[in-house]
Amino acid sequence: MSEHRPNIDDYAPPRLGLGWIIAIIVAVVGLVGGLYLLTRPAEPPAKASPSPTYTRAKPPFGISYSNERGRETGHWEITDQRWTYVGLQLTVHIAADKGDQYLQLEAWRNHDLQSFSPNQSPPYYEHGWLKLDEGEEVTFTLVFADMEPCEATLMLRNEDGEQLSGWEITQ
Repeated sequence: MSEHRPNIDDYAPPRLGLGWIIAIIVAVVGLVGGLYLLTRPAEPPAKASPSPTYTRAKPPFGISYSNERGRETGHWEITDQRWTYVGLQLTVHIAADKGDQYLQLEAWRNHDLQSFSPNQSPPYYEHGWLKLDEGEEVTFTLVFADMEPCEATLMLRNEDGEQLSGWEITQ
């Protein structure tokens, strides 16, 4: 019988084979990949490429006006309308887009074409005229006293007497 002499290698842990090492690497990579997929931020949905749309340009508010030669342009609207015991009260918003302008507002009753000038107006609406510099925009209140509730039209005119635009007023 041969005698086996103890060797230090006899007490060493068993060696892992190459297959075990590959299996551990694959498991670690899979674990890290799975954690990444679970914790990554959600991707936004893919956007379809926009198709062209065609729209006609509109003024920022209200309706546009222009004189015959196009030197003065702008837009305006009535933002509030009230029939009071005094008469018609209107809040008007006007913007001068092009050119320095002198404008006048006058109310006309539709059934008999009687005209009314504002009896009460802001200080910058002097002597029946509103002076606007190019790019200026104002909101103000006018009162047409003694005007009874009726269908009417508010006319916007320039200093040359051209009627630039009209706004329908209801009872």
